[in-house]
Amino acid sequence: MRIVTYARVSTVKQETEGQSLVNQERAFLSYINAKPAERIAAYAESKSAKSVEGRREFLRLVRDLPVLKPDLVVVDTIDRFTRNLQDGLNLLERFRGHVVRLFPLDWDEPVDLDNDRDWKNVVQELMAADYERRRIRTRMNRSFQGRRAPIAHFSNPLYVHRPIVWP
Repeated sequence: MRIVTYARVSTVKQETEGQSLVNQERAFLSYINAKPAERIAAYAESKSAKSVEGRREFLRLVRDLPVLKPDLVVVDTIDRFTRNLQDGLNLLERFRGHVVRLFPLDWDEPVDLDNDRDWKNVVQELMAADYERRRIRTRMNRSFQGRRAPIAHFSNPLYVHRPIVWP
């Protein structure tokens, strides 16, 4: 079986908290050693998955598919593939017809993107990843707003001290 691997991290925090490129590579090697598999290409990058724009290695992987003709594209998890639903759907369409399966290592078996049932499962995972991406963005925006908000001080004339009244 001929495989291609793709590893991605988007933040320094991910690099130090278990999803590092090194840890993803270890997982790939473990898979390769457990199966009769030959890795024909490896792609890795540190880029956000909010879109595929600027993800050169990933775009190179997609471009190389017709030439390499792998049996399997192995990723650590679906959200390493992409966290943007629209990009994910577009990319899955590009994978269709290449007779290549996608295998997130946290799934039990590879996904045949030409099979409608498998397609549905991947789309559901992409929807969850996109939702999480949106939640992360909302939390980050709140954090930034909180840092910019003025702090009330007793010396601030706009701050009104109201005594606590106990029942």
